[in-house]
Amino acid sequence: MISFLYNKYNDCIGSKTNNAIVKFINKIYIRFFFYFCNTVLIGYYRISRKFYHIKKQKKEPKIIVSLTSYPKRINKVWIVIDSLIRQSIRPDMIILWLAEEQFPNRKLPVNLVEQQKRGLSIRWCDNLMSHKKYFYVCQEFPEANIITADDDMIYPPFFVSRLLDMHAKYPNDVVSLTSQTISPTYCTPPSQWCGVSHQEIVSSFRISINSGAGVLFPPHSIPAQAFDKRAIKKLCPYADDLWLTVMTHVNGVPTTKYSYNPFPIVIKSTLSSSLCAEFNSISSGSNINNDTQWAALINEY
Repeated sequence: MISFLYNKYNDCIGSKTNNAIVKFINKIYIRFFFYFCNTVLIGYYRISRKFYHIKKQKKEPKIIVSLTSYPKRINKVWIVIDSLIRQSIRPDMIILWLAEEQFPNRKLPVNLVEQQKRGLSIRWCDNLMSHKKYFYVCQEFPEANIITADDDMIYPPFFVSRLLDMHAKYPNDVVSLTSQTISPTYCTPPSQWCGVSHQEIVSSFRISINSGAGVLFPPHSIPAQAFDKRAIKKLCPYADDLWLTVMTHVNGVPTTKYSYNPFPIVIKSTLSSSLCAEFNSISSGSNINNDTQWAALINEY
């Protein structure tokens, strides 16, 4: 049922109808579904959690979902984890990376700690901001398919399966559910890139990576130079998506984008605590934003 409702939401978001009545109905459904996910669905997660878990693997994991978080969002991350545990095709591992310096005495919310009983792995590491979601897992499990996720979204049950279906068709590509087109030239700043295309784009070096909306990195698609902490902090400290876009392209690995897949539903209480809004938006007034970081990357590589 949740998949059906999510697919209907996708249809409404992607609709290009000019019919005023249909537009109105779609707008009402989008609002309803946002409310439904942030109330009813989360409530269902609470009462049915004992029926869902990730089985412990005796062999090396092949499919890993990796994400990170920070103190402003840590109280709601259990919801994200719950949606990932309930996938129609469940990953072998779900790893949450946390910076030890941000959590004194490693104190975490009870509802998050309890997710470890259901298969979540919590790992402690240095603070590399959003880069934590890929930085450590790709080095520890170089032969695994790594799927990245964000800490503020309720993922649909087909999130993992859709990425795996794409990977089966394009095994040598990074596959992304939502991406922008880098246009008109590769040097164009992100604030001027084209919006999300509704068409599938195959094996392109003009597609940006959006790791939070869902990206699968096949083994060795991210090169060794991507794990240079000094370069990350100097060139692109707040935009892992831009860093990974350039690094995979430098490595000769193209990106394939799904035909149309809107962002998953955002957890309501996290809307005001976005790292992207805080640092990466041009309107934020920060001296470091997506455009300045992209320019630094282009000049370096």
